[in-house]
Amino acid sequence: MKSKSLIALHSGMAIAAMFTVGIFQGCRDKAFPPPPLPTQAQIKALAEKTKQHLVFVAGGEFQMGNFMERSADRKAPPPDEMDERPLHQVRLYDFLIGKYKVTLGDYDLYAAANGRLLPYTMLKARHPDRRSRAHPKSAAFPAGVSWSEAQDYCRWIGKQAGVAMDLPTEAEWEYAARARGRKLVHPTDNGDMDLGRNYPWPVQSLGDDDFFGDFSVGQYPANPLGLHDLAALGFEWTSDWYAADYYSHSPSDNPRGPASGTEKVIRGVWSNHAFAATTFQRAGRTPERERSAQVESHGGYGFRCASHPVAPAKGQQ
Repeated sequence: MKSKSLIALHSGMAIAAMFTVGIFQGCRDKAFPPPPLPTQAQIKALAEKTKQHLVFVAGGEFQMGNFMERSADRKAPPPDEMDERPLHQVRLYDFLIGKYKVTLGDYDLYAAANGRLLPYTMLKARHPDRRSRAHPKSAAFPAGVSWSEAQDYCRWIGKQAGVAMDLPTEAEWEYAARARGRKLVHPTDNGDMDLGRNYPWPVQSLGDDDFFGDFSVGQYPANPLGLHDLAALGFEWTSDWYAADYYSHSPSDNPRGPASGTEKVIRGVWSNHAFAATTFQRAGRTPERERSAQVESHGGYGFRCASHPVAPAKGQQ
């Protein structure tokens, strides 16, 4: 599993903010009931909200990858940056992407409608799921799921909304995080990390009692395109398979990652992390894991959905 310089810093701190799992059938916390079957009106409302929260991103060209200059005394990037290089030209078509990560409330409705497992919740692993969901804002917390669960949700909500939807490609995620390819180090409102203003201090997320913190999406300023929480509140799945050397042979037009692999690309950073994600750091994670307390959960892996035009935008044929 790929280890990254900024991502690796989470080991001592962010483990305390891992999600626990609520399960639609056979939940470990027996006191937590499954949500009721949603009505068609509720599903329609979710579909309409999802469409309203899609942000249009005009296609264009940009240099994808780590654009930070190397130190004069360093002839090559350190090993944990190798997969972020070389810089390479990428051209993308127009697309739309979700303003927010998909929330517990939205995913719960999908899970209830389709008999799926409930998502992980943002809480320390030692606390039962019902305690995190007892937070008055828990419905607005990011949903933590496996890669296939994320993809299934996007395709389902797209069908309900009448719009073809899927996970964003890795290139689309970076292009949007960098506000159409600008050289922004962090995907915040100004490209910098300003703790407490555009990125939460860890103690702000944990809360006074160390486990009832507020992890609601959209609390901090959006990036210049209007996208929230790209720098915080957990990793995000993309549609691409991961390969450390992919940038050395990536196609320039609308790249979609390797044809196959064992890990999927994640972008972003652990929730409750002292450092915001950069716009170019990348890593791979196994897309499917047993939902068990004995293995690493998918609690810190959220997602947002994207929609792609049927045809290239004018002038990008």
